[in-house]
Amino acid sequence: MKLFKIVFGVIFIIFSYLQFNDPDSSIWIFTYSFAALACYMSFKELWPSWVFYAMAAVYVIGAIYQWPPSFEGIFFW
Repeated sequence: MKLFKIVFGVIFIIFSYLQFNDPDSSIWIFTYSFAALACYMSFKELWPSWVFYAMAAVYVIGAIYQWPPSFEGIFFW
């Protein structure tokens, strides 16, 4: 489980770094950096579990808020 936390922490740091050229980069840098911080705090067991549940709720609410009104992707069939 600790390897999982390390891998995702590094992935979130990389994602945060790659957002510098994005038009709304401040939102995504904060989001990915906070997720990386949560991975570190979980790895070191410095935060209680309710903090992670609250973060998950905030991320779900943010995902619902950011959800596009219509699908604009590519269908492969």
